Amino acid sequence: MKHIAPPEAALAPSPLTGNESVDDSASAANVAADAAQSRSMHRTAASRAVGQASRAATAKTAKGKDKDSTGSPQRPNASQVSAWKKENKASIAETAKHFNLPPTIAKRWCAVA
Repeated sequence: MKHIAPPEAALAPSPLTGNESVDDSASAANVAADAAQSRSMHRTAASRAVGQASRAATAKTAKGKDKDSTGSPQRPNASQVSAWKKENKASIAETAKHFNLPPTIAKRWCAVA
């Protein structure tokens, strides 16, 4: 089988404007991207510092919520639920109500542990 070489015109570089070269334009783009990323990181760090100072002073988030109540509430695990049920000799319904869980979850967790 004979291999055919691609035409030389396909390998010609793209036309350049002015005195720039391919390496210079790629380098300039990288410098611009690095500068933009650096500015973004500085803005984020500054905002984070302002937010931390505000929460420390007021004990509230920017939206006025208690700082300890951010994020999802921690759910108990199966061993905690089962231990509480045994310790208090409680029913599944009482256990589910105490931990604010659906009764089916409480039943499953107490059966496993």
